[in-house]
Amino acid sequence: MKKLWKVFVIGDLCWTDQQIIAAHYLELANNFTLRACSGDYIGASKIAGSRAMALGIPTMVYPHAWKRGNITANIERHILILEEWKPDMVIGYHDSIKKSKVTKAVLAKAYEMGMVVELMSLKGQVFIKRKK
Repeated sequence: MKKLWKVFVIGDLCWTDQQIIAAHYLELANNFTLRACSGDYIGASKIAGSRAMALGIPTMVYPHAWKRGNITANIERHILILEEWKPDMVIGYHDSIKKSKVTKAVLAKAYEMGMVVELMSLKGQVFIKRKK
């Protein structure tokens, strides 16, 4: 029996590559029984939620409730999801992580909380970290 693995996806609002996200879910599903969480906003988050559901992965959706541009509220919302849902892994899909405010902050918080964090770009995996 495969271990249950809860995966929360965040990322660039401009992310459009559905195939990378779908392929990543399928790769993870080879080793784990997945549960997904989506912030249900534009870009990577929205794509991740729809791809997970299309693949039959049970998906928790946390609809956005902030005005675009309110970075502090967005970070706080994502941290609340980390605290409430307690994912095993947080994946960020972003090609400009150095310019990112939200994705970078949430991945750092997830790492601090002991979750596996992974950053993916259009070129592939940038890093995967687990706190010891």
